[in-house]
Amino acid sequence: MDLSTLIAEADSRATPANDAALQLAVRVLAKLALLGAIPDRPLADMDGGIALYFFDGPRYSLLLCDNDGEIGALTFDRQKPDSMSCWDIDAEEIPEADLLRVLAFVGRCPSRLP
Repeated sequence: MDLSTLIAEADSRATPANDAALQLAVRVLAKLALLGAIPDRPLADMDGGIALYFFDGPRYSLLLCDNDGEIGALTFDRQKPDSMSCWDIDAEEIPEADLLRVLAFVGRCPSRLP
């Protein structure tokens, strides 16, 4: 996944991702790769940063690497409007448990167990 291409193709209405967001996204992608997981769709976030989406039918989860160097996570089932869950992830450590929670919500079984 080429993050430079992602940024170049970003919606012109979106705030461009800065170096902090890019570096953080690279670190998150590296940790996901260790779990055998690749996001279904990386997108530029409208407020700045990079959103990494995972889909499973009506369910989706995302990891947002923002321009402030922070990571947010979200899970949501579009068939259950009250199902949204959001939390912050420690951007220094990027705990595997948080990544597994995001992946498990969309039925992704990592190729490596924690």
